[in-house]
Amino acid sequence: MPSVHPQVDQYDRLFLKGVQALKQKIAECCKRLRLSRNIAEICDHVEAESPQAYLLEILQQEIAYRETARKGRLLKQAASTP
Repeated sequence: MPSVHPQVDQYDRLFLKGVQALKQKIAECCKRLRLSRNIAEICDHVEAESPQAYLLEILQQEIAYRETARKGRLLKQAASTP
């Protein structure tokens, strides 16, 4: 069934394309700053009252992500050690 408003679909596609481009640029910046690409994913889910609170929340979530990943690596390493 054809869309009733084809322009709306076109705008939605353009919007999503723009969001994807922003996520890609964020991921590239993370790579250059030696941050995980996880930050690009976190950005979609964080809501805050100010830009500073937004940044703080993202950084705190990144720290938690790294700690969890580190613990997983250590557990895996300990399990493989005789």
